[in-house]
Amino acid sequence: MKFKSTFVFAIYFAQFLWYDLAMFKQLKPINPIYLKQGFANELFLDDELVQTVDGKIIDEGDTFVNIKYTSENQISKGLSNLFQHGFKFYGDNVKSIEGVLQSLKHNSMQRQVEIRQLWGMDAINSRETAPVDWRIKQQLVFKNATREDIMCRHGEQYQEFLNALFLSLNQNPLFKEVLKCTGKKTLLHTAGLTDQTQTVLTRHEFEGRINALKDL
Repeated sequence: MKFKSTFVFAIYFAQFLWYDLAMFKQLKPINPIYLKQGFANELFLDDELVQTVDGKIIDEGDTFVNIKYTSENQISKGLSNLFQHGFKFYGDNVKSIEGVLQSLKHNSMQRQVEIRQLWGMDAINSRETAPVDWRIKQQLVFKNATREDIMCRHGEQYQEFLNALFLSLNQNPLFKEVLKCTGKKTLLHTAGLTDQTQTVLTRHEFEGRINALKDL
């Protein structure tokens, strides 16, 4: 009975995602947010400073929120992938975006399920236990009781996976409330990497999706 109910939910969830993914792509294209480079490590969004000359991240300004888990700004912290926002993803209860992303580096389904229950630095540190460095083959794997997806890091399948993941996060009431608090401000993550070969979620991939969620 448990397997049957999980299977039925997976079908319903797939239909839900098909509708919302279409909306997601229609409402706002996922375009990179380009920042102006100043002196040394300075970064500007239009004319507003978002990162200082010594690399210090400014958490919030008049036109932006710069997302960072270690921030004392509760909006900046609450929008981080590491923050504990529970939601359902392909029939499973997960605890954070970061937990799902880090689980993709592991081949064992049992280990993946365990990692998807983590958040914060526990989720980040789980990458140290991966048996093989995913960057060698540029391949990521998602496994649960109903599906197994082997994805090229640079393929369309993986981009659609990320879309589904962030749409699923949008089920969480607290996340939606924090997102609402940002108003019309642009959401940034200047601490993020930009090279797809080195990270499972670049700064541009994250910023594009979390800003698009504001329009749903």
